[in-house]
Amino acid sequence: MLGSSHPSLDTVAKYYFQAEGKHLRPLLVLLMAQATNGLAGQGWEAAKLEARERNVDDALTSRGGVLNDWNPEQMGAEATDSMTFADPFQIPQQSTYTPPPSPPILTRLESISAQGEGVGEVPEILATQRRLASITEMIHVASLLHDDVIDESALRRGSPSAPNAFGNKLSILSGDFLLGRASVALARLGSTEVVELLATVIANLVEGEVLQLRATSEPETHPTPKGFEEYMRKTYLKTASLMAKSARAAVILGGCGGETGRAGEWVKDVAYGYGRNIGIAFQVSSTPASR
Repeated sequence: MLGSSHPSLDTVAKYYFQAEGKHLRPLLVLLMAQATNGLAGQGWEAAKLEARERNVDDALTSRGGVLNDWNPEQMGAEATDSMTFADPFQIPQQSTYTPPPSPPILTRLESISAQGEGVGEVPEILATQRRLASITEMIHVASLLHDDVIDESALRRGSPSAPNAFGNKLSILSGDFLLGRASVALARLGSTEVVELLATVIANLVEGEVLQLRATSEPETHPTPKGFEEYMRKTYLKTASLMAKSARAAVILGGCGGETGRAGEWVKDVAYGYGRNIGIAFQVSSTPASR
């Protein structure tokens, strides 16, 4: 999902993925999916059928079509003698593109019961939910690329930050590139509700960064209820929003959409609340006391 035909962009876009992070956000998506799949009744059955029929890697247009988004990881190396943009656009007669084989839609996991008797099946995780986990991490990493430019960070996870290693311009552009790729992958999940949730996350990240900039330039001189409210709001926007909305999106992809009634809405709200609370707790516990 990260490949680019431009070598510099390809390198920087993959840079933070090479370091072993906590992977907390995608793990939260997968665990929430595993915990709630099957609760939607007929909605779950419909979600499984939708996941089987939908290939999350399918392009919206044929190879070399109007997307103009060449990914060498999926399509191979781009032809060096290509004159795609120098020549007039021609309507293709017939596409010769064969999509890569799909990963298994459902993964069967087995767990031994606490008593050591029998083998039970852990709830299935759909391919759309696994792709959502990847999208969540891409949005997070894009925000890190941008944040390290804003904060002038020299290090990230003990290694040189992307701005330090490649410069501010490439870091910003690579973050934008990741958001673009994540947006395409998000659209291919086929849920307008999920698209809306994750799209607002991107806006929330920007709002949270602006709040942090204001707090840094105009710090409170002593603790106040207003200052604490602004800190918690910033914490939600920068950290908890992605966790909360991606957890809710995982439940929606598991069948708890608009057709499942009040029960489905309740499960979605529980997932959102869990992600919101754990996201805020994660950030508060990670913040040095000096701040």
